[in-house]
Parts: sequence; C-alpha cells; structure tokens
Amino acid sequence: VGASIADVNHIATLTVVVNPIPNGTYYIKNKQTGCFADITSSNIGNGTSVVQYNFDASGSNVFGGNTIYTGGSVSKWVFTHVGDQYYTIKLNGTSYYMGVKNASIEYDADVVLYSGTNIGNHMKWKIEPVYLSSIPEWTGINNVDHIIGYKLKPKHAELANIDEELVLATNSSSTSN
Repeated sequence: VGASIADVNHIATLTVVVNPIPNGTYYIKNKQTGCFADITSSNIGNGTSVVQYNFDASGSNVFGGNTIYTGGSVSKWVFTHVGDQYYTIKLNGTSYYMGVKNASIEYDADVVLYSGTNIGNHMKWKIEPVYLSSIPEWTGINNVDHIIGYKLKPKHAELANIDEELVLATNSSSTSN
C-alpha cells in the first residue's frame, strides 16, 4: 500500500482487515472429532445433510449401515469471500451451499445444503482464526504466526448475538461430536 504524508501535524489511521483464508477449494475437518464434512447422498438437493465422516479415499464411507456418497473422496468445499469477513461455502462441482437448517439459532442445529439462488445470512460464514493459546499476550509474540485452525460462525447467529460456533452439527447418521 502506497501512502504519502502531506502534513506532519496530522496523523492518519489506517485499518486493514485481512481475510483469514484465500478463496479456494478446501476440505473441512472438525479438529475435535478428526472427521471431515461430507454429504449423505448422491441425490444432492435442498436439505441434503452435511455430516462428519472419517476420510476415505475409496469413494464411499460406511457408518451405521449408511453408505455416504463422496464422489471419490470426502467432499471438497469452495470458499468464496462475500465481504465483511464472510464466506459462502459451496459443495464443489454443484450449485449447493452449506447453511444452517431453517436458519436455526439452536446450539446443535443441523447443517444442510441449500440451492444458491438466494443466499441468506444462514448460508454466510465468518471464518475466524484459532490461535495457539499457550502464548500469553504479554509476551508480544505475534499470534498470527501461530494459527492452529479456524472456526466457522454463521452470520445469522452472530446478528442475533448468539456467540456459538455451529461446528458441523451432526445428526443420527453421523458420528457424534
């Protein structure tokens, strides 16, 4: 960023907001369970559940007798920055986006796919870095160098002052949190 100082008697303040991740295609892994975000069916549509499964490069995961369609591996997700530190998260190769079912603000709300024709706040996700917490702030060590993961927060919950991360809530056909 180029800047010039015209008058030394005036101080300018510049705030720079850096998005935590670049636009791109990613796997989503829950660090608590070690499982990845996936879908439950090859019949993709509105309401298809997003669940957690172990990574399986063979193309299908089986849990509790349910075969999970992965198209050759755990689902990949396309993250696109849409402004104000929010992203949409689209199932790779489709027009379906990850969203909180019925825009619920309940703690363990289901996460499902929605058509991308009308992107609501329940389909926009804030991505916040999680820093290595063992470094005390008083040390002056820059935590930016110590990111250990990211949290996903749906915009609609944040607007309702709900301070919960809806981390890929599970349903009966998936592993537990």
